[in-house]
Amino acid sequence: MSTVDQTIDSALRMNGLIGPGHTWASGASSGLRIAAIDILNSLLASWGADGINVPSEVALSPFAITVADGSYTIGSGGNINVARPADISKINWLPTGGNMEMPMYRLSDDEYESWPDKTQVGQPVAWNYKNVSALGTLYILRPPSSSGSLVIYVPSLFTVYTLGSNTVGLADGYDEAIRATLALRYLAEFSWNGAKMDPVVLDGVQRTARDAKAIIRRLNYRRPMYSADLQESRGYLSFEDFESGAFLHW
Repeated sequence: MSTVDQTIDSALRMNGLIGPGHTWASGASSGLRIAAIDILNSLLASWGADGINVPSEVALSPFAITVADGSYTIGSGGNINVARPADISKINWLPTGGNMEMPMYRLSDDEYESWPDKTQVGQPVAWNYKNVSALGTLYILRPPSSSGSLVIYVPSLFTVYTLGSNTVGLADGYDEAIRATLALRYLAEFSWNGAKMDPVVLDGVQRTARDAKAIIRRLNYRRPMYSADLQESRGYLSFEDFESGAFLHW
């Protein structure tokens, strides 16, 4: 595992802004170092928005929902007052007094829009998430007929780094993608003397950045389980299945 300083120095050596074996002056007093760390954080934030995060997920604190209410805003100041997630991995229903989470199925936008009666209450079995404004909106079907909570799982986010001594402790494959991508970002930001990479080296770094990012994208890939994806399987849920509750006994 490398520190932030080591990661930054490696990227700067890769693009030729510092020489082989050289390091950049570190410390909070260095404006360029602060800028370099900020670019690193911006890179990881943009990856998170693109669906690339730490390949794991965390559960938010269970959120008690209101009987017969099937719509909740989510984000800072929303009904579910947490940092608005770019995406939600899964949601489970936890009845009041229960100790076992019950999986809920994700609905595509089309499936949600075509649901025949969104006001019919019962046991929550499906959800749809729209993240299109300052507050995301979470729709629950069916709206609950009894009290309970939603356990919402979101992708684990990257650490925000503040010091050069912070450890960049990520899974295999991330380090190379970060360094190669930073090399390109730093070349654009810091080549104040018109520094340019050798075209052959530049092509190699671009290929490394692209290929390494593709590897970590595969680490992050989790196919969402939409009901329409399961039409040929025993697990396919038609509206009739939802209405009958038959899937609870599969």
